[in-house]
Amino acid sequence: MTIQIRKILYLVYPIILFWHMCWAQNTGNLDILNNQLVSPVLMAVDSKIKSGEAVIISAIMNDEINQWLVSRIRNELLKSDIPVYENIEGVSDTSTAVIIQNTFINIYYKPIAKNLFLRNSKYERHIESLLSFYIKSADESIIDSYSKTQQMTDTLLADQLGKVESRFYLFTQGKTLESGWIKKIFEPAIITVTTIGVVFLFYSLRSG
Repeated sequence: MTIQIRKILYLVYPIILFWHMCWAQNTGNLDILNNQLVSPVLMAVDSKIKSGEAVIISAIMNDEINQWLVSRIRNELLKSDIPVYENIEGVSDTSTAVIIQNTFINIYYKPIAKNLFLRNSKYERHIESLLSFYIKSADESIIDSYSKTQQMTDTLLADQLGKVESRFYLFTQGKTLESGWIKKIFEPAIITVTTIGVVFLFYSLRSG
């Protein structure tokens, strides 16, 4: 029985691994950032806020990242029937506040493979994010705090780069790193040699 189970595992595990790799490669940058930035806040609120208690969501910075983050947190909390406010003024003193202190995102793609034409065919995707926030009660006491940097690395094909980025959020668009000496010296030299070879072959065939 044990031998049969092992045989099944040997057959199933590669399939699971392949599926997991494909899923990771097709996961959008926004989905990954959602797990890195939104999920920790929701988990903290779920563990610290009483059922039915109103919550204030506020971010110190008012850039695109924090606007998206506050909006995502607000929508998820409303789905759980938790009253949410984004403006501290006019809110009851019994409300608990979630203060987003700092956020940082860095996305870049590093080429790791080239095709026959010396074009980048595969990239290593790096997504790094920093999230810092705290939760304070109505009496201004800090009941929870969080500060963590998270990193994620996987591989993408060249034609997948545009698919994992969102057209609506600029912070999901990463930077593509290039190997300078290959791009400036090696690639032009290869193209030049190839061109000369084609021309030489063309005239050789005509002469023959």
